[in-house]
Amino acid sequence: MWGNTQKNNLPKFRKKVNAMSDKKLSSRLANKLISLLLILQIILMGIQAKNHIQDEESQIEIFIWMINNCISLLKQVKEEDN
Repeated sequence: MWGNTQKNNLPKFRKKVNAMSDKKLSSRLANKLISLLLILQIILMGIQAKNHIQDEESQIEIFIWMINNCISLLKQVKEEDN
């Protein structure tokens, strides 16, 4: 009797484990995608800053602009994390 009960519970347990694994996998993929997009956005911000420097704008103002953009970017990440 114990053997039959144990065998019947295994498929249910495996389904739960597989569902949890799928959630973890999709969460990891989402986190990797978000990280990749953030890196891309920072690279584009750097290119934009370089263009501003080549246009002979003040480097200090460009640096302040980059810091402000990075802060807003970090706020967006934190909001999406919650």
